[in-house]
Amino acid sequence: MDSIRADLGFLCAPAAVPANVRTKGSFELLNLAPLFDDIRYANEPRCYCDIVVRRNTFGTNLSDLKGLVFGYNDSSSLSGWLGIKSALQTRNQRLETFHRTKH
Repeated sequence: MDSIRADLGFLCAPAAVPANVRTKGSFELLNLAPLFDDIRYANEPRCYCDIVVRRNTFGTNLSDLKGLVFGYNDSSSLSGWLGIKSALQTRNQRLETFHRTKH
């Protein structure tokens, strides 16, 4: 397979490639982040984990969502998996047992 060449690329922060792979691939991370037009960001590069629920879901906080089926893009996603996992850890809960697995 031919190698792919690019002048610029964008990737999710948790997917930031380890140093030994960057060295072999001859690229560097620039430590840049987008600034989103959202008042919560206060003009700073930040990441938020927004939880979206169905209209008929009852609850006002994360604990109320225990036992529901969670959807996320992948287990390396800062906003989809790691953010919620971190929030649950501060509440002495584990994401792996907090949500229900859909079969």
